[in-house]
Amino acid sequence: QDPGGRDLARGPMPWTPEEPHGWTGRQPWAQFPPHPEQHNVQTQRSDPGSLAHLYRTLIRLRREHPVLAHGRWEEIRTPPGVFGYRRTLNGEKRVVLLNFARRERQVSLPGEWQVELDSAARLPEPGNTFDGIVRPDQALLLRPGLPGR
Repeated sequence: QDPGGRDLARGPMPWTPEEPHGWTGRQPWAQFPPHPEQHNVQTQRSDPGSLAHLYRTLIRLRREHPVLAHGRWEEIRTPPGVFGYRRTLNGEKRVVLLNFARRERQVSLPGEWQVELDSAARLPEPGNTFDGIVRPDQALLLRPGLPGR
């Protein structure tokens, strides 16, 4: 239930699993989102599969690879329901694929691509080659495959 008729994003942030969820002093102005004992900052920090870890990884990759922040942006041809683009800078390339469809989609890309980040698996195993499939609600960051592989 939406606390106080407001969207859940406006509720207080639960910092810890135990009540009062990291808040001291007065009671927060609105109810906590559902299940604060499971969905809180402390729990997210310790879970490598959490949304917090995904965002931290994205921020780290963006800092490590200037192509992600400053590269030339070019939309690529994708099937319906999938949005894709390529970034290039000084010979470095990345492809981002986002599947908004309810079914998996096949995406053809020239050459071999390795999965650098997968929103479902977070950090895939090193050397995981993109198989051309983007699953529902999945986001992928791809880098060119290594020559000679």
